[in-house]
Amino acid sequence: MTYRYIRFSRRLEPFESPQLDELARRMGVLSRLNRKQRYFLSRRTYSAFSFPGGVAFGSWYWNSLEDGERMAIAAHEFSHIRSSDMIRRFWRIAVPSLVVTLVIMLAVSSMLVYGPSIAIFALPGLALGTVLTFVCSFIILGSINAGWRRSMEIRCDIDASKYTNGEDLIHTLSLWEGAISEKVKKTIRYRILSRFYPTLAERTQAIRAATENNIHP
Repeated sequence: MTYRYIRFSRRLEPFESPQLDELARRMGVLSRLNRKQRYFLSRRTYSAFSFPGGVAFGSWYWNSLEDGERMAIAAHEFSHIRSSDMIRRFWRIAVPSLVVTLVIMLAVSSMLVYGPSIAIFALPGLALGTVLTFVCSFIILGSINAGWRRSMEIRCDIDASKYTNGEDLIHTLSLWEGAISEKVKKTIRYRILSRFYPTLAERTQAIRAATENNIHP
């Protein structure tokens, strides 16, 4: 269901790549990818992301990279899949948010001791309150887990550098950050999202440290 929804919502265009298949095999994730269509390009995707069964790359991003750089960013996403990071985010953030929302809305609804007609009138307000409560809970719990999210990205960077060239990965990250306009960086949405990702300097330092320590297989 998640695989089909993401494909539909992002309008993903599938493509095949024997090189990506070989890298996925080396990293032990090929069996966890969809058998028929597992790599995608999308005009709605800015960089790259993984989801159960596949990996999507922004069309402009993929076309801007050399072969080694493509393998590097793919290795980062394969690391997310191998560690089931999407599922872990679901259990650490989405599920607690649902529980908090359920508890709060049950408490609120139990205080509504009005007659049936008034209770029905209050349903739209309860529905809106449920959505707002979930969104607020999701944002708060996401902020609480921001440090964990940043360490997760660093871990995937280091893991990717074990299977590909670390400098290629650094270049892909710098290309992505350099493509973000100053106008976008000033938006509230960008400032919130940037809290969940380490800085380019932090990622560069971690990748080069892993390379210098000869962690490569």
